Amino acid sequence: NEVNSMEELVGKDRFKIYTGPEVVNFDGTDIVFMPWINANNYDESINVLDTAKSDILFGHLEINGFEMHRGQFAEGGWDSILSANFARLGEEINSAMTAGADWIHFDVMDNHYVPNLTIGPMVCKSLRDDGIKDFIDVHLMIQPVNDLAKSFAEAGADLISFHPEAVENINETIELIKSHGCKVGIAINPDTSLSVLEDIIHDIDLILLMSVYPGFGGQKFIETTIEKIQDAKKLIETQSHNIFLEVDGGINHETIGKVAAAGANVFVAGSAIFGSADYAETIQDFRQKIS
Repeated sequence: NEVNSMEELVGKDRFKIYTGPEVVNFDGTDIVFMPWINANNYDESINVLDTAKSDILFGHLEINGFEMHRGQFAEGGWDSILSANFARLGEEINSAMTAGADWIHFDVMDNHYVPNLTIGPMVCKSLRDDGIKDFIDVHLMIQPVNDLAKSFAEAGADLISFHPEAVENINETIELIKSHGCKVGIAINPDTSLSVLEDIIHDIDLILLMSVYPGFGGQKFIETTIEKIQDAKKLIETQSHNIFLEVDGGINHETIGKVAAAGANVFVAGSAIFGSADYAETIQDFRQKIS
């Protein structure tokens, strides 16, 4: 009721959504009005997005590096992320891998352990079914863990990381993941001590250090993570088997060099890559900074 034309609508920075998810034709253009997606309206929201042939989406959903914010318009492209066969998502990932990326990283959130809700095993399976054979690294920010970890393993994940606070028995979850043929990682929140690794480090393949608080996008890199990376590197050096040291959160052109210098060797950079104009140029710049 506040606007009379598409020009006025696109020109607005922000307004409240009192309904949705639904498709509305306004001034000759189909628009998806999408409130913040959560556990209560997820199924309904996905159904609307799957069936809508819309030009513009208004709302919020974040899937790994792909993001829409409420209060912001983006023309087209949304179906390429959430369509049933995820064909365009496969193309984007293939483009990133061709440009020089090494792994595919899944950020899995459940709107319980962390506030946001993202993606499940069907996305992993869809990528495998689409012919993607690259290494898939799944970070579970969920609680409980075991059932979904098993589902991701069966869907084609190569490595699954989980937060120790989210499980009742760490060793049991490690063994469950391994029994399904996957490597195992332990994710460490900014406020979690590395001491949680002391009794299990001999059984894991990756340490994932969060350099932001999980569940929220757009956070700045937490500088104290550098010292934590150095300490984790020393801990890894006491072991006889290979353990990856991964850092997730705020990785970009300004931070990746110091993260590598501190000892990390796996870097999660979703929006820094997918949000860039040239994937290959961005990845090449990253490689130069960590060499």
